[in-house]
Amino acid sequence: MNKFLLSSICFLFVANFYSQNTNESVKGLKNGQTTHPNYNDVVQQKNSEQRIEKTKFTEPNSQKTAAVTANRFTGSMSAFGVLYSESKPLQYNSYVNAISFIHRKSSTYMPNLNGNAGSIVGMYSTNTGTSWDSTCIWADALNYGNNPQGGIWNPLGNTNILNSWMAGCGPINNGSGWVGNWYASKPLNTGSNNTPGTDQQALINTSLPSSMKHDFSQYSFTNFEGGFVRSVGNILSDPNGVTNATFGLRGAAIVKGQFNAGAFIWSVDSFVPCVMNRSDGSKYLNKKIIQAWSENGATGYVIILGVRCGGAPCFKSYQPIVYKTTNFGSSWVLLPAYDFSIFNLLYDRMYPINTMTNVVVPYFSSNEGIDATVDFTGNLHLVCTAIGAYSLHNDSLDYIRTHGFQKYRYGYASNFDFPIIYDFSTTNTGSWKGMIVDSMGTEGPSGTNGQPGYANNPWSDGAGAKMDLNARIQISRSSDGKKIFYSWTESDSTFVGFKWNAYPDLMMKGYDVTTNKLTTRFNISAGILTVDNESYFHYMSPKAISTGTTSYEIPFTVSHNLTYNGGAAIDHFYLKGATVTASNFSINPMPTSFWPIFSNCSTEVTEEKASINSFNIIPNPTSSIAFASLFTSKTELIRISIYDYLGRLVEDKNIKSNPGQNNFSIDLSVYSSGLYFITIVTDSFTETKKIIKE
Repeated sequence: MNKFLLSSICFLFVANFYSQNTNESVKGLKNGQTTHPNYNDVVQQKNSEQRIEKTKFTEPNSQKTAAVTANRFTGSMSAFGVLYSESKPLQYNSYVNAISFIHRKSSTYMPNLNGNAGSIVGMYSTNTGTSWDSTCIWADALNYGNNPQGGIWNPLGNTNILNSWMAGCGPINNGSGWVGNWYASKPLNTGSNNTPGTDQQALINTSLPSSMKHDFSQYSFTNFEGGFVRSVGNILSDPNGVTNATFGLRGAAIVKGQFNAGAFIWSVDSFVPCVMNRSDGSKYLNKKIIQAWSENGATGYVIILGVRCGGAPCFKSYQPIVYKTTNFGSSWVLLPAYDFSIFNLLYDRMYPINTMTNVVVPYFSSNEGIDATVDFTGNLHLVCTAIGAYSLHNDSLDYIRTHGFQKYRYGYASNFDFPIIYDFSTTNTGSWKGMIVDSMGTEGPSGTNGQPGYANNPWSDGAGAKMDLNARIQISRSSDGKKIFYSWTESDSTFVGFKWNAYPDLMMKGYDVTTNKLTTRFNISAGILTVDNESYFHYMSPKAISTGTTSYEIPFTVSHNLTYNGGAAIDHFYLKGATVTASNFSINPMPTSFWPIFSNCSTEVTEEKASINSFNIIPNPTSSIAFASLFTSKTELIRISIYDYLGRLVEDKNIKSNPGQNNFSIDLSVYSSGLYFITIVTDSFTETKKIIKE
């Protein structure tokens, strides 16, 4: 198959600002690679520049929540401040009952000093989004604020919004490139809302000690009542580097702000894990690094996606590298690697690596967004998509498989061959468990010319290129950590005519940690004129509003303009009324189950084990009897196990093989129709194959 490369790091120069490529850095897409030989991709192409005539519809498996409204409450001069769903500009502070939103200023907002397109404004509402106040927190004539995030910091025990502070941060661009980060705060009882506060700190890397240097402080902003304010950024060689080697990403920085005498004092905690290198010396790391904390700030996690050093094949891909603290960040412990390939929820929804049909290696992806939270037990919930790694070759760990002439990441050829949203959570025993949140019918189109989905991407960047779009998967929780909420966007593929998420609606689900029950899918934007099929660049507050003992309202924003021009002014809409009640939590999630024997992923694959490719089952599908053939080099005992699609053992038997070709039958006539897995175990190998009983 042909190989082509995605740009590993892409910077966009618009109005003296640079915007980062929002998709993860992935190389070597496989042109047309598929394990479905009869798959015929017939996707109707649409003119991506033509605005689709809107019709009101609801996804067949979704519901509407209580009455939702979407009202414009502010705007920005461009869309480059809302690129990252992993940023946290939208927050709810339960202690002063206020919603906040940090953004780059609108075209009509005029700071009293040093106003420019990099000025940052904080909005806040004390009546759940009905009305808003604003205050300028950053304006610097030389250092333009970008990718803002932040929220309301509240002194311990305070309940008056006017006694709290607006705090925010993000990267700095000086008109020639990225140079550091801005950090700002301002009391909300100030006399002039249009004048920045006295706490404006430009942390320029050339002026910082090496222990403080960091870039792109734009992820997972978190703050605690009376405690620390934290953001996550990157540790790298050159923020303006245009290759993996020159960019030089090597770890994460938690930037911690401690309030003192009217300003925050900032310090940096560094996390530099051992990961594998590419041939150019760059490290296999994902730049979207996130954090998650318990309500009181005692338990926290830092999550990095990367390829750990020295891992067995089942670990040799982008997987979570997680650091944990239980003492408010005073010390951290690196959690051990976990073999996620034992989850049948992953195994039966992923393609194997290109060289061995029995080895499935989970590749955790931020391509559709990644987020995390901590529940009331102190356990982490990591929500994202995951695909099957294409290759285990040391120089090909960025490679992914694509399908058809559209080069989709998924084949869309079966019920399981869709983008799946997973919730991976730690357990009190030090293990992990997994849950499927939902599946999506579309995937994000690239903003890079020549890359998948570009032709169907309606959003230009205002300078001759386009902007990346994705599902922007996010997670929220109730204040007590007992309810979790998920959001994402997707398009109705039957409506738009392709599998690209070009005209998205906003979806939401809830999960009750105490009862292990999900809600149905809610289509938040259906029927709302300003966001129906136009839920671009949405944000979900990391914390929900408790509107009663059994009711929760989740704050959302959506941002867009009428021209789909990211370089032009955009409007920010607040979605009010997205409410979930206790009675909505009624659905049992698909249970986590494990493969008792997994295809030799935990050991290096030898040439003898690679001979398992001789194991075949025909016909497939079958209505009754299937015939298996297996080549063995000696007389040995063969164990044949049959599992249903939930990983439950339904039959187990042994047969004796002879040297050479062995043929035997598998009787499925007594089983119900559906998907089954046949596992063959000998002295020298193990392999599992799928079979469908009609």
